[in-house]
Amino acid sequence: MKTKALLFALVVAAFAMGTANSSEKGLYYRCTNVGNVTEYTLEVNLNTGKAAFFDNDSWSVLPRKGDAVVPPQYVHLFSGSDAYKSRMTIWFNQATLSGDVYENVGTPEQRRMKAKACKAVKAGDLYSGI
Repeated sequence: MKTKALLFALVVAAFAMGTANSSEKGLYYRCTNVGNVTEYTLEVNLNTGKAAFFDNDSWSVLPRKGDAVVPPQYVHLFSGSDAYKSRMTIWFNQATLSGDVYENVGTPEQRRMKAKACKAVKAGDLYSGI
């Protein structure tokens, strides 16, 4: 329950804070070893407004739903259905180059995975679906 309340508060804050200027720090990012799983990868394309999560089986592509600017933080929210039709939410902090991937949102199986090893990459290095 605590996670749901925190997630809801962050969503409300994101929409209340306005839009981030993504050109300030780059547009394309990749995070490897998400949730301490070597094969799990998070990719963010701020130019197209999409994020993709690879779980060693398939890619889940989510649209950007909002941004929050609380200098020096630039946080982007992506939300939608994953490749298995479950709800997924991705938070990406452009300033700290970190993020969170939430799977099975709103269910007893909800899981949070941290993305810490993020770095800026070239657009051509990202998954072609985003």
